[in-house]
Amino acid sequence: MALPKPVGILACYDIRGQQVLEACGQAGIRVPDEAAEILSQLMVRKGKSMSQKSNYLIESLGVACRQSTDLVEIDDPKISEALRFIRNHADEGITVADVLKAVPMSSTLLERRFKESLGTTPYRQILKIRLSKVKTLQITTKLSISEIADRCGFDYMEYICVAFKRETGQTPSDFRKASSASVS
Repeated sequence: MALPKPVGILACYDIRGQQVLEACGQAGIRVPDEAAEILSQLMVRKGKSMSQKSNYLIESLGVACRQSTDLVEIDDPKISEALRFIRNHADEGITVADVLKAVPMSSTLLERRFKESLGTTPYRQILKIRLSKVKTLQITTKLSISEIADRCGFDYMEYICVAFKRETGQTPSDFRKASSASVS
């Protein structure tokens, strides 16, 4: 079934929203790029027709970073596909070998093109996404670090602690304490 554009879709669960995003990707629809452009145009039109401005102050409960807040335009379709695979599967314990299965090319070529496009390696990108999820779960849940390690694709709790400290300068428990103190 084809929907007219512009169209907005609200999903009641993150997983359902992810499925919609994947379907859009398969259909060649660039989300959020096309959606943001359309939304911007609609807001400008609505703003001109409104006779009175209203300001509403709504206190924030926090900011939830989603994939759409961390998008980079990549001209290389293979690297774009690899990045999409990494974003969708990083927390499943994937390795660079899994990326190469999803996006067939030599490991040397993947690494070189990844560095040219993103300034990092596929391995570092996988780690970055996993650690981002670790931070989110540390802030938003009371899960143990062992449970978080399991949900974020780390095989061993010890490795998550080492990787987290190396990347952030803090242990996961210190990060959780500091984050809960800043929210309070």
